[in-house]
Amino acid sequence: MILETHVVVAMPTKTLIGQALQSLHYLISFTLLFRIPVARVFLLIIEVISMAKTNTTELLETLAAEIGENVYIDIAKWHLYLSDAKLHTVVAEQMYPLITSNSVNENQVIAVLQSIPVKIGGGRRELSLIDFLPLQCQTILIDILEKYQREV
Repeated sequence: MILETHVVVAMPTKTLIGQALQSLHYLISFTLLFRIPVARVFLLIIEVISMAKTNTTELLETLAAEIGENVYIDIAKWHLYLSDAKLHTVVAEQMYPLITSNSVNENQVIAVLQSIPVKIGGGRRELSLIDFLPLQCQTILIDILEKYQREV
């Protein structure tokens, strides 16, 4: 007797987690069909989840590096790249959900940039990152995010 299983994937299958859940569905079906020991399937599931986390980490690191090398803040006509300002990682982490949900657009990116605080004056004040980015850098950032969105 073959049992039929259904795994509902709540995320778009283009996301890494969506792909992992889809793989999990195939693993469960394979187990029931060929009667593989549950322990072996459990180990395979752990491998799939681990691969998804590794891919996500690598993607975030690559995204952060590209943002850090190409996007800068402008202070009195001085350009401080986000990697030098140690802001590239937080920008990548905050933008990543837009990429995985396939919702990168100018309004969403600006909203995220507005939500990222930048401390100035030794932490006496905070301004939004959007206040420091020239329009050209906003465009570069959106282009980078759209490129990653197409690749994911």
